[in-house]
Parts: sequence; C-alpha cells; structure tokens
Amino acid sequence: PEGGATPEQPAPTSPAAPVASVIKYPTDCADAATCDYYLTHADNGDSVDFTFSVRAPNPGWASLGFSTDRNMGDDAVIDCILNNGAVTVQNSYNPGLFNTPLTGSLDLGLSATSGEYIDGRISCAFTRQKTVSGEPRVFDLNVPHYVMMAMGPAFGDNKIPHGFSGADLPTTTTNTVNFSTSR
Repeated sequence: PEGGATPEQPAPTSPAAPVASVIKYPTDCADAATCDYYLTHADNGDSVDFTFSVRAPNPGWASLGFSTDRNMGDDAVIDCILNNGAVTVQNSYNPGLFNTPLTGSLDLGLSATSGEYIDGRISCAFTRQKTVSGEPRVFDLNVPHYVMMAMGPAFGDNKIPHGFSGADLPTTTTNTVNFSTSR
C-alpha cells in the first residue's frame, strides 16, 4: 500500500508492563481488530516484547521485517506462519526480492512465542533478544530500523510470496523505529 504505517504511538499497558508503542496500518484504524496490520513493541532491557496482528488468509503468514531502508532486500524477518490451526514463529531473511527461512537458526533469539488464528487474523506474540551472536542476518535491535509488515498465503509451513499490487503489497514505516527506549 502507498504511504507508510503510522508513527509509533503509546499503547495501553498495565502498570507492571513495559511501556509499549504501536505501529498500525492503515493509519486511521482504531485497534488490532480493525487494522490490516497492528504491531506493539515494548523495550524489556536486553529484549523486545512484540505482539503482531494481521488480517491474513488461512493457511497463511504474517511477517515483520527489519530493514536499513524502505525497500525489500537485505532484511531480517520474523514470520508467524499458520498451518493446520497452529502458528509457528520463526526467523527468515530477504536477501533480495524473495524470502528464505534461516535454516538452523529458525528460533535464534526468539522466546515466549505464541500465536492463534481468530476472525480472519493471524496474531502472534514473541520476545526477541536485541543482540544475537553468530547469525548476521538476525539484526541488532539496539540499532533503529525501518519496519516492514507483510502477509500472504502459505502451503504447509512454506510461505507463498505476497502479491505485487494494491492491498497485497507490504507496508513500511516512514521513519526508522527505535526499539531501545532504556539506553
């Protein structure tokens, strides 16, 4: 879609929860139930807690990319893949205009993963370590990045590429996002 996702906005949190920010698309949507893409992230010291809700097909996938620019290519990606009613959270990478799973490092730096498919939406939650050793394609979240959000159909655990026009195009933040509010 043309234009970018909204700038970060504070998300409602409980007093004990880390302060979360919201990135959403389209920009005038109200909440996770009405947005095509709805992402919250909260700095949690050495890690970042994410929740991600996307209007997506079943079976399908929703992906969150971290990039040094607003274009696909050389992007670290976290996928939420829906297959047979279960959501798998894993790392992948965009070396160019395609995506490939990080075989051998699918869960590197990821913990507390969960997901579900309800009312036409893939929703997942996960914690990602900010710094991960041994795999340069899992980017350091201490460095601000543009955030890309995409979705598409799946065949088993395999992502089928998203479309290349209209609502099938991924959306990207207009500015880089700082995931380290405590530094």
